[in-house]
Amino acid sequence: MLVGCLVRGYKTYSNVNFIPLIKEGQHKLSIFIGDNGAGKSSVLEAIDVCFNNREWNYNIGSKRSESFICPVFLIKKSECKISNKALALVSDYFWQYQIPSAPSVVAYEGMEKLIEFREHIKSWAHPSDYYFISVGVDSDRGTYFTSTLDTTIRTRFKTKGVSYSDLDDLKEQIFDAYRYIYIPVEITTKEVLDIQSLEFQGLMDKNLISEIEAILKSPRNGASIVDEINSKLDVFLKEINEVLSEDSYTYSTPVIGQKKVYAADIVFSIIESYFSNRTLQKDKKPISALSSGEQRRALIDVAHAFITSSSARQKKLIIAIDEPEASLVNKSSYEQFRRIFEISEQADCQAIIATHWYGLLITSQKAALHHISNDSTKIEIKSFDLMNVHESRRDFPDSVTMKSFFDLVSSMLSIIKSTGGNWIICEGSDDKNYLDKLIDDSIPDLTILPVGGVANVIKLHNYLKIAVEDSSERKLIKGKIFCLIDTDASRIEITGCHKTEEKKILQIKRFQIEGGEARLVEPINNGYYLPTVLEDCLPSVDYFDACKRTIQGIDSSVSMIRNKLSKYAMVNHDMDFLKTDRIRVRNKVKELITNPQNKYIISESYEATITPFWISTVRDFFS
Repeated sequence: MLVGCLVRGYKTYSNVNFIPLIKEGQHKLSIFIGDNGAGKSSVLEAIDVCFNNREWNYNIGSKRSESFICPVFLIKKSECKISNKALALVSDYFWQYQIPSAPSVVAYEGMEKLIEFREHIKSWAHPSDYYFISVGVDSDRGTYFTSTLDTTIRTRFKTKGVSYSDLDDLKEQIFDAYRYIYIPVEITTKEVLDIQSLEFQGLMDKNLISEIEAILKSPRNGASIVDEINSKLDVFLKEINEVLSEDSYTYSTPVIGQKKVYAADIVFSIIESYFSNRTLQKDKKPISALSSGEQRRALIDVAHAFITSSSARQKKLIIAIDEPEASLVNKSSYEQFRRIFEISEQADCQAIIATHWYGLLITSQKAALHHISNDSTKIEIKSFDLMNVHESRRDFPDSVTMKSFFDLVSSMLSIIKSTGGNWIICEGSDDKNYLDKLIDDSIPDLTILPVGGVANVIKLHNYLKIAVEDSSERKLIKGKIFCLIDTDASRIEITGCHKTEEKKILQIKRFQIEGGEARLVEPINNGYYLPTVLEDCLPSVDYFDACKRTIQGIDSSVSMIRNKLSKYAMVNHDMDFLKTDRIRVRNKVKELITNPQNKYIISESYEATITPFWISTVRDFFS
């Protein structure tokens, strides 16, 4: 897969810059956000230069001779179909490369970021299982292995029998394994959705030209269609020349000229003749007659249809889209991104988008979110995991934090006013995983949204409460929203909705263990109050099994026995789900299961065989 790109001398990227595409694990969706001119679209365009020979847009202050674009590939060895003696050698060199002790700041700044990225992904991508290579083109479009390594690679491996042509072939083989489709914001819908376009054929995973050529060349009664055409034309030409020969005239071909018709000569005439009068329509209305927003939506609809219906592709697809939300209202923007999320979940497919629509933060998809800032002297990229992006909000620029909440609220209200739907807002991505398993499909049209902590749940609840309490706004709302928070050590007083008609739309509850039973109660100070989190309220047997599977995968020496008398896990109450008198074992298990990364793995591993009582409170609200 494509995991990053090294760029120098392209548009805003003057010095060597490493641009990551993934954050944690094999993210198949990469999202770039940032101000205008920061360099979001430049990333998508630069990759297009390598894959599709896009015109090079040089940085004004950079030397063309020093410019290059080198995508970074991570290729699983067990799935690799590339046969080239340079592959393993070059990959090993990239896995092992280190910056010299006294490097040039400009030349090595991007390489330092690449090495930092490389060491980070080693936690799940071991060199014994993956090839790791950065290869692309220089300003003359020649094969290039980054400014600091190109010459070294060429000279080092020459002694091992690797020629320059071997390295050229390696680049071609790697790039040939992928099909990169770039949809810029200014492209017309017709350019992409024309059946003859390379973009459309890429979505279909077919090369129309090659397929027609194959038909024309295929044997038929001992000869291909093209051969038959040439034979008939030869006879026709011979008859003409016989008539003209008496007066010394003849039709002949220069020695160096073409003497017969080839399949390629016929293909474009066939395509043009067949497809010239066939245009894409929506509800019997030509796409060209739709609004700009509807046309933009059609692009994603068609891409979604072809990509999600393809079970096995000839090449791995990378689809890059610049501002998919262009000309769309909030509700349509959400639907647009939901389709893109589904596209990125397909096998052999990767998606990269650049956007200004921060409403995408309302979903907890497995994606990498990259914020690009550019103060004209330096480009800085901060990467986040979209699955728990709200838990990293403190690292966001203030403008992103404010706009994301605004887009979040306005998007949710737009959706529940137009199409309805059910929403659960919870604190973290761990909570979402548990709720997904416990609720399963019992609540229709449900979106579970983790927002990174109790403060964000409360803030979102209060914003939505303003709309719900307004009688005119409330009449337009078709959906329901249920907010869930933990009971923290510090008491929190939250004013929920008062009127019955308001409570039917929006509620907020906190977890509470009382009298040995887990419940969801009003978030008020009075009454029984004991710090309680969602994990405390999980059935003991199911939580124990998930913990045991996770811990044995980390440290098989840790022995765990379940407390059969425990109904709930009670993780933060002396880990009641665990039976042991050995303090060392108890402390070791607690250390492992409270580690943030392990907590998430446990929540993914959790299997719900028992439905706790408190789930009925959630289901009753939505029923």
